[in-house]
Amino acid sequence: MVGAVVVLVVDELYVGMLQEDGDYDTVASLIKIANDARTIVSTVGSAMLTFIGVVFSISLVALQMASGQFSPRVVRLYVRSRITKCTFAVFLATFLFALLVQASYEGETDPRKYSHTPFAARSQRACLLDTG
Repeated sequence: MVGAVVVLVVDELYVGMLQEDGDYDTVASLIKIANDARTIVSTVGSAMLTFIGVVFSISLVALQMASGQFSPRVVRLYVRSRITKCTFAVFLATFLFALLVQASYEGETDPRKYSHTPFAARSQRACLLDTG
């Protein structure tokens, strides 16, 4: 949470510095980039939530069939598995991160009134996507 606050403060300082220098063309280009990034974040968030639903639904159907043929303990082992919990947590965290970044975008398009652009958040997200 502290990292998110630091990222927003860096973004506000960067845009404020550009506005003080009168470099509104750079702010306008950042707004265009932010709008494109907003579309990508929206797509990643909705795709990740769909992916979570499909993967875990299919795996639960497969487990139900396996428990009918082998043993009901198969479902218990799947639910208690650390790998399953970690996988679900990573997918859900990716969705929540995309949702939080999307919520940080502004609707303002005038470079003189714009207060921040999620520049540092985009950089942080790119690093997370590269390492993941």
